[in-house]
Amino acid sequence: MTRLGLAILLSGFLLLPFCGERPKDNANNGDIKSALRPNLAGFSRSTDIRIFNRENLWQYNDGAAEIFLAQGFEKIAVADYADSQGELTAEIYLFSKAAGADSIFARYFRGDEKRVDVGDRGFIAPGQLIFQRGRLLVMINYYSDIPDTIIADFAGGLCAGLSR
Repeated sequence: MTRLGLAILLSGFLLLPFCGERPKDNANNGDIKSALRPNLAGFSRSTDIRIFNRENLWQYNDGAAEIFLAQGFEKIAVADYADSQGELTAEIYLFSKAAGADSIFARYFRGDEKRVDVGDRGFIAPGQLIFQRGRLLVMINYYSDIPDTIIADFAGGLCAGLSR
C-alpha cells in the first residue's frame, strides 16, 4: 500500500467517531417553528408565529427572562390557536441542554398536578399544560374551560411535530 493510500485509510478511521448520531442532549435542534402548524388537533392558528431569542426574550417574558437565560435558553416560538371551545397559546422553548429545560420544568411542577403522557414528562394544571422533550420545554396556556382531554390531544399533536 502506498503512503497516500495509507493516509486516506487512516483519515477515514479518525473521522468515524464524528459520523454517528449526536448524543441525546443535542437532540431537538431543528426548526421549532415548524411544529406550530396552521391546524392542530382541531385548533386553527390565529396569529403569526413569533420568535424570540436571547437578545429579545424580555419582550415576551420579562418577568422570568433572567431565570430562563441562566438555564441556557436559546429561543422560543409562540403562536395563538382557537377553536369553538376557546383559545390557547403554545410556547416552544429551546435550551442549549436538556438540563436547562429540566430545571425550568421543575420550577413549575409542584407534584400534585395531573401527569400527562406527552413528551418525556408532562403535567396539566388549571389553565396550563407543560411538557418536556429533551432540550425543549413546551407550555400550553389556555383561557377557558377547555377539557383536559382536548388540551392533551393538542399537546400530543404538537409533540408529534417536534424533531427528536
